[in-house]
Amino acid sequence: MNSEPSSIFLHPPMMSTPTKVIHVSTQLPTDGNPSNLDLDNWVWKRCLTFPVDALLALKFSNKPYKWIRYATGVVLGAEGTLSRQDDESLDLEPDLDSLNHLPDVTDLCYRVEVSNEEGRSTRRIFPLDPDFAASRITGTSTADAPCCADFRAEVSRRDGDSCVATGLPSEVCDAVHLVAHCKGDDYIEDIIRHRQQGTEDVIEEIDDERNGLFLNKCLHAVLGKGFAILKTPNFAMVTKDVIQAGTETVGTTRYTAHLFNVNYLGSEVSGLLLGGPSGSAIRVPARDEDMASWPPDVLFDAVYASAVSRHFGGPMKDLRECLEPFQRLYYPVEGPMSKEEAERKQSAEKRHAKRSDAAPEEMDNMDTVFYLWHVSAGISADMLARRREEEAAKRREASVAKVESWRDSVPT
Repeated sequence: MNSEPSSIFLHPPMMSTPTKVIHVSTQLPTDGNPSNLDLDNWVWKRCLTFPVDALLALKFSNKPYKWIRYATGVVLGAEGTLSRQDDESLDLEPDLDSLNHLPDVTDLCYRVEVSNEEGRSTRRIFPLDPDFAASRITGTSTADAPCCADFRAEVSRRDGDSCVATGLPSEVCDAVHLVAHCKGDDYIEDIIRHRQQGTEDVIEEIDDERNGLFLNKCLHAVLGKGFAILKTPNFAMVTKDVIQAGTETVGTTRYTAHLFNVNYLGSEVSGLLLGGPSGSAIRVPARDEDMASWPPDVLFDAVYASAVSRHFGGPMKDLRECLEPFQRLYYPVEGPMSKEEAERKQSAEKRHAKRSDAAPEEMDNMDTVFYLWHVSAGISADMLARRREEEAAKRREASVAKVESWRDSVPT
């Protein structure tokens, strides 16, 4: 049985009350519908609180206001502008030391402008699911399951059979799903569709290798909690804005490993997790064909947003209340399906059937119990194999019947 990771890796540290804080507020729709632009539907909510002491200790960026803009943007799933209250402009260029000269409380506003999409006005906003990292497996890899065997092989090969952060060998690494495997195909597809700002391809399967990184088991345990990766340049920052450990050329694309828990910053812990200090660059594939299967920016942003929410979400309860209306976007209530939803269901069913057929010899835990029980009852292996084939055929017939039922229920 895998032991639970030490609490130092999973929980934000208990800190004394900070003497200086930066609050960030934004407008959120009370009904969770960004296209409802009625003024009464939008209310200002404080969404993030950044203790100045933590920003000074973590040293994520030498342009802290640019980093705060990025951090807020990825939590909200919206590219916006950072300003002082009452629309007073904010200079984003002051360095980290300037935070020492702030008053005890600084209030900032994050504004998302109205845009026109598909002929209708909306604010493009899709806040991160507060439970994004809540179900992540710790201490083991979801890729160890039979249905994910190909996922591990593909991610390991692309990432050089070693941890992209530390170089540790395959034996102590997991092929980690950036969006946890348990979230499923619809969940990752919705994140890509609604949160991406560019033209990245939609990912339709949770086991797509573009949803994976090869990481050592300690980093797997804290991904999206105490560890995340900052990709620059992004909408708010360029690479030279990042405080870097190492000698990489400034101005190029960089993937920077950040530890969010101040207890991680000592050389002993950061060395265990990253093989070096926070701010080190992770390794990326050298070949263009491997970069084609590298995770898209939107997934790195989502994991980073999860860590930001955990450590700077005020009390998390307050942030959860702000984002509660959006939960149904991630976990919709079952009901009548549109034609598009039914087609997506049908495609997903076919993909899962294909994955199951690709590994017919592998057994899950229930198959193993089934096998042992029949052997103990004196049933031959040949007869058992025939029974398993019959059961598999019945399951396939049931799946086809479901698909046909969905298709018949869709209005034409």
